[in-house]
Amino acid sequence: MKSLLLILSEFAVVGSLLADIEPAKAFCIFNCAAEDLKNRLQANVDCFQNQIMMGVPGRTAYGTEDLSADGKEVLVKGTWMTEDELKKDWKENPDRHSSNCYFIADITPQESERVYQESLK
Repeated sequence: MKSLLLILSEFAVVGSLLADIEPAKAFCIFNCAAEDLKNRLQANVDCFQNQIMMGVPGRTAYGTEDLSADGKEVLVKGTWMTEDELKKDWKENPDRHSSNCYFIADITPQESERVYQESLK
């Protein structure tokens, strides 16, 4: 009987640990990067929809429409930034980007544009 209780308690501990992990990450075995990208893109879209519904669509100050012709730089408050520079700025100045849907969803306009261009192929 002790061994059965021990096994059941171990299942309870494992179950509670898994409950603390995001569902997509807890059971992701194949194509985890694609699942992560899908979740970040959806978070971005949800953020934009929420801003529009609240009547403040201008809170996201830059987007794919602010990309350079080659899609590698984005115009942020008068400064052209590469994806790496933008991510660095996010880390160094989170308050400056706090209401920006790209920052909130952790997806750059450049990455979003790459996904869009790939979908056209």
